[in-house]
Amino acid sequence: MDQPGWDEGRKLAGRPFALATSPILGLEGNKTIAQAALANRKNVVRVIDNLIASLTKLRQAIQNDDAAGLQKQVQTALEDRETWIGQRKINDWASIDSPPSALPTAGDVLGRLIGLRPKPTPKDRNK
Repeated sequence: MDQPGWDEGRKLAGRPFALATSPILGLEGNKTIAQAALANRKNVVRVIDNLIASLTKLRQAIQNDDAAGLQKQVQTALEDRETWIGQRKINDWASIDSPPSALPTAGDVLGRLIGLRPKPTPKDRNK
């Protein structure tokens, strides 16, 4: 809002701008935001650097009139958003972050219940 052109731009800003800026309403104040950023300085700086890199890539595509590159970036962003929404709906982050493990067989389960274990191999005995 402190940029040249905001006086005119604010007339065009609508719901998308309101939605993009609404998270600040849930914060407890400027002092808390500043303290949180300083307490997590390394991570905040890393995220800002990543944002700058993404914006620079978008800017370059626009400046170079690279319609295909720009469209690819937008499509990737849309796909990534859809992936996140799908993951958010199931809210099972552990299975998303780690590969699925093999389910035990009925014999394995029964063996564990009655205390049977497979015979150790020579490799296991040397441990």
